[in-house]
Amino acid sequence: MDLTNSTDNIVINGQTLEKVEHFTYLGSKVSNNGDTMKEINSRIAIAASAFTKLTNIWQSQDLSICTKVKLFRSCVIPVLTYGCESWKSTKKIDKKLDSFENKCLRKLLKVK
Repeated sequence: MDLTNSTDNIVINGQTLEKVEHFTYLGSKVSNNGDTMKEINSRIAIAASAFTKLTNIWQSQDLSICTKVKLFRSCVIPVLTYGCESWKSTKKIDKKLDSFENKCLRKLLKVK
């Protein structure tokens, strides 16, 4: 749904709302044309940061691989998928998300 060419103004309490191309709502980037790629790229960057912050855990010899994977699934994946209910799903997006997850798991498991 593309709202960029809409001529209707939205008025609340006598004030006209400004038309914008994108905005952030509850931490998610929303675009007026329904494109979710900016949001997905942003979520991947935030999840990558969360993954990096846990480097000491990934390198720990005291934790089993099973525990590390459980931590990854509970600490990084929710950051990645926050707001995913509103994303449009395409093969390109699915591949991008799978690629990020596999990259993290390879690092975690020390597989090249």
